[in-house]
Amino acid sequence: RAVAFSSIMPDSLGGATRALAVESLEQFRLSQNDAELRSAIGALYRDGDDAISRSGRETLKVLESLQKVNPAAYQPDHGAVYPNHFTGDALRQVAFLIKQDLGLEVACLDIGGWDTHVAQGQTEGWLPSLLGDLGRCLAAFRQDMGGEMAKVTVVIQSEFGRRLAENSGFGTDHGAGGLMMALGGGVKGGKVYGDWPGLEPAQLTGPGDLKITTDYRSVLSELLDRRLATPDLATVFPGFRPQPMNIFAT
Repeated sequence: RAVAFSSIMPDSLGGATRALAVESLEQFRLSQNDAELRSAIGALYRDGDDAISRSGRETLKVLESLQKVNPAAYQPDHGAVYPNHFTGDALRQVAFLIKQDLGLEVACLDIGGWDTHVAQGQTEGWLPSLLGDLGRCLAAFRQDMGGEMAKVTVVIQSEFGRRLAENSGFGTDHGAGGLMMALGGGVKGGKVYGDWPGLEPAQLTGPGDLKITTDYRSVLSELLDRRLATPDLATVFPGFRPQPMNIFAT
């Protein structure tokens, strides 16, 4: 039901026994794929009702499903070409899982390399290169999905913002306010949501940060409610009352 393309399980999927963290679907297999080993592992997890046994059975089901569909042979549709690196390959595998109708509900990608303290650049440099690459990966995913994109919603979120002023290394240090982007099915796109506090010194906070005007949990709460029909948001964000955003269609 949930997969993270990462070396570790992200906090957003913590506690979910039906979540899987992998760096590549092609590498997710038994070291010895013979019937005797598979039968022995199946017997080990067959009867237990604890979290480890349930996770073991789920893992074996995933292995069986992937063996039948062969992710290594997947060819993107509609002439889509993914950039040949982790982000492009991870999105290609997400598209593959969606199209195979294996029950995937949530996919998480953790993309590093954005800590632009030096040589950040404006129209050229580290940050423009990263942004351009992300755009090409998302465009390939959108092209590959075609009409099926109507049932897929993508949210891009940074774990922290950047400070407004440039530092001595021609980069920017860690800041407060950032942004989120959404695209795909159910997204009322083509506009900026939220309040813009401005960039004058009196409109900044702390040592020169953009003010936070929207809690990321408000965006994700609406996504969970309107796109995944999550019945009880209080279990996801305890004690939080989301701000109405109206980003996603009902």
